[in-house]
Parts: sequence; structure tokens; C-alpha cells
Amino acid sequence: MLRAYTGYSSSESWDTNLNASPETFTAAWNNDSVYWFVVNSRRIAGAWVVSTTMHSFYQGAILAYASPAEWPFPMASIGEKDDEEAWNSTATQWTQGIVTPTTNNGHLRDVAGNWLSFNDANNGVSNFPFGANAGAGSARTWWDAHENFPNDDNQLVPITLLEPSLANQPLTGNTYGVLDGCFAVTGFNLTPQTLLTISAVEYLVVNDIFRNDRDDFWALELA
Repeated sequence: MLRAYTGYSSSESWDTNLNASPETFTAAWNNDSVYWFVVNSRRIAGAWVVSTTMHSFYQGAILAYASPAEWPFPMASIGEKDDEEAWNSTATQWTQGIVTPTTNNGHLRDVAGNWLSFNDANNGVSNFPFGANAGAGSARTWWDAHENFPNDDNQLVPITLLEPSLANQPLTGNTYGVLDGCFAVTGFNLTPQTLLTISAVEYLVVNDIFRNDRDDFWALELA
């Protein structure tokens, strides 16, 4: 269970602490797991393996396209669903919000202090290049003809949070910023848990729970 706040008071509860976001959920189990947690002064991001599935979360500030004075708390709380789900579920709405924004599996605190819900539709927060209506203006086809560089090096694309666009009017809404250390990467010729090294920095390849299509992968910077 995940939730973000703009502050903490020991006298307040899980539900009543300062400017609480709605809850999101991710999954684990009570057996040994391989996991990666990456922490800096702005956010914590993580991914781990549960049997044959991978899971993830993101908690904290994004790299906002605004100054601190303009947007004091550009925070995101990203999980996998808006209620509990078993780790081995194959439900359509059971998705990593970092990859597929749907059914409130993530939330972003906007300039006015409202928690905007992830939902890949015209009334939520989507992401580029994964969202069905976002960015390229078509249904998750951004990787077409954009797989890797000509020398087969992997191409990493910052995951950008934005307002979904109408299919025939791409990039017509607000663009909020990028997830710190999270990048889209095509799954073409890649497998989950691969470590990519680019300019001496390692990136962990993560897939969307049980999904293995080429647009179900992203990379977590291990730095």
C-alpha cells in the first residue's frame, strides 16, 4: 500500500496526515525476492521479482517542468492498482503505473495542490511514450521504427507525465515533467532483469508484471 504526503505529523494517522494522496497498491509475497531500491533526496523507486512476475513503485518528487517557486511539491505516488490484487493476477487493470497509467494506479500532485489520478483517458494523467492517447497520438505504437540506434545500442526515453491528448491532436495538454531515473526502453531483444550499461551507468530492465510485449518494458537507473 502506497501513499504520499507533503509533510509528517506523529499525531496524525495514515489517513489524516498532511495532504495525503489516495492509496495505491503493489504486490509482494512472504518468500525470498530479488529487489532493487534506488533512493535519492527527492524520491525512492523500486522493482522486485515475485515468482515469474515483476513489480514496481515510485514515491516522491518528479523532475518538474517548473521552478520550485512555481510548483513547490511536484510529487507522484505510483503503484499498480487502486485496490488490492494478488501478485499472480492477470487482470487487465493490474498494471505498473510507471508503464501503463490506468484506473488510478498512480497520482500526481499538481500546482494547485490537487491529486490528479492516473487514467489513460482525457480526464487523467498519462505518460509518454506509453499512453494510448499521449504524445504520439496513437495507441502505444511509438516504438514503431524507433526500436534501437543503428548500432543496436538501446535507446532510453525519459518517461514523461502529461495530460492525455486527443488521438488526432497530440501534445495538446499540459506536460508536467519526467520521472526521476525511469526510462522507456523497447523490449525488442531484451528480457526482464537485464542490466544495461550506458555511459558507465547501469539500468535495470523491468517488465509490466506478467506482460512481455515490446512496449511493456522500462528501465530503472541504478544510481
